[in-house]
Amino acid sequence: MGKTEVLYFSAPWCAPCKAFLPEVEMACKMQGIQLTVYNVHTDVEATQLYNVNSVPTLIICIDDEMRYRSSKVLPRQYLIDELQRLEDEYGNHKTHESK
Repeated sequence: MGKTEVLYFSAPWCAPCKAFLPEVEMACKMQGIQLTVYNVHTDVEATQLYNVNSVPTLIICIDDEMRYRSSKVLPRQYLIDELQRLEDEYGNHKTHESK
């Protein structure tokens, strides 16, 4: 079973990031998936590691391997469906934690 984690990259000045974060939090909570939120200005190492050039950026990793990436605001149900699809495809060990 793989460990699923959602990485969410945002910036304090980004209005879409602020609007989308509660949707991401709710989707992760509903699916029991770990969420880690990064500020691209202060979490520079992670921002560079994942080559994040725009915000918001959402990355879904399973067993530390990137399986999905999006740099746009998504409807909550789409995100839930995508998380479920990836869990079905790659397996999952559900955990939830916020940074």
